[in-house]
This record gives sequence, structure tokens and C-alpha cells, in this order.
Amino acid sequence: MTIKNIQEAIPAMVRTLVDGDLVGANMLLNRFPRLLSLRDKQGRTLLMHAAYHGDPAILTYLISFHVIASRDLDPAAEDHDGLTAYDWAVLGNNGFGANLLARVRREG
Repeated sequence: MTIKNIQEAIPAMVRTLVDGDLVGANMLLNRFPRLLSLRDKQGRTLLMHAAYHGDPAILTYLISFHVIASRDLDPAAEDHDGLTAYDWAVLGNNGFGANLLARVRREG
């Protein structure tokens, strides 16, 4: 499938997070970097979805992509329920994600 615009890229990106598809995530973020700052209807960011679904490589990649490229990724952002990516990692029983996001939060 060819992704032509950001509206088509959003569900494709969420699928990459759920599937742990690092190659797909890299391709989509390089083509549509604005994906990092978009939110779903509940106010959740890609980082929150990645934290919940628990793939360590994807979560590390999103944080690295943000740091290296200075993209719009705010680990302290809250969804409509006041939950952060850290909270979503805890809810998803993602110990790696919770530890990584706690470290990112401490380091600012």
C-alpha cells in the first residue's frame, strides 16, 4: 500500500507500533515527521501508544528520533484523562518503557 498523505499515515503508524515494525516506523516518520506531534481522539500521542504496546525497540527509536532530530515529542504530554506516556507504560505492564520514560523525564 502506498501512503499518500498524513491522514493515511496515522493508522499505518499505529500499526507499526503495535506490530513492533521498526523499519515501517522509520519510513513513516522520515516521510511524515509531524506524526510525532499528532494526537488521536482521546488525546494520545504516538509515544503513549508505543509505551502501552511495549515494544522496546520502537519506544527507544521514538525517543531517539526525537532527541536526534529535535522533533515535537513531549514525554510529559497528557492525554484527555491526564495520563502520560509513563502512565501508559505502567498500564501496559511495560517495565522497560516505564523505566526508560522515567529516565527521560528526570533528564528533561
